[in-house]
Amino acid sequence: MSPALDLGLTVLARAPEPGRVKTRLARTIGDAPAAELHLAMTLDVLGTVTEWLARRASAVPVLAWTGRADAAGPLLAAAQELGVVTERQPEGDLGERIAAAVDRRLDEGRGAALVFGSDAPLLPDSLLDSAASALEQADVGLGPSPDGGFVVLASRRALTGCLGGVGWGGETARSDTERVLREAGLTVAGCEGAEDVDEQADLERLAARLAVGDGRAPRTAAWLVTGPGRVGQR
Repeated sequence: MSPALDLGLTVLARAPEPGRVKTRLARTIGDAPAAELHLAMTLDVLGTVTEWLARRASAVPVLAWTGRADAAGPLLAAAQELGVVTERQPEGDLGERIAAAVDRRLDEGRGAALVFGSDAPLLPDSLLDSAASALEQADVGLGPSPDGGFVVLASRRALTGCLGGVGWGGETARSDTERVLREAGLTVAGCEGAEDVDEQADLERLAARLAVGDGRAPRTAAWLVTGPGRVGQR
């Protein structure tokens, strides 16, 4: 794909409210530490995509957030410091919110839209390159995660009404998404994926990678060292 293509990137995240984010991890590290980790990971994802877009001389990314406004303050303040645009996610299930993020970026005149979650803080630049390049051969690109979901969806087509019937949060989320997109008449290509962090085992693998000086995800790395919910503490 031409580097000159104007891409619109959106990161989806929830306000870091204890008890409402990273709930599976919270069973082992606690609600408040899980919320702190969610905030750290979200900001690391935002940092990665912001730097990647800056190298392409493209638009700044958008943080599309949901949750209680009175819990969103730390997230919105940090996003402002990064120069990130913020917007509220609409109501609806995850598929409807992903579709809305894609359609908003296309409606703004972007040539294509990339949508990320906030659970994969070690996004490599090669994944973003791969997601954009997937659109040279297909309408939609999907970057897999090991649990059966996906960490990025790239699209050059509007998706409203195209993502119903997906088992979100389950091991068939990616395959369901590919199926419903094809049923809607869209072509789908795979792209590079990444590991997301939902369970204690995921967190321990992430900690091992950061412990050897990976260099990415500095906020998550700092949380692992100083946070009350650091790996190994119960």
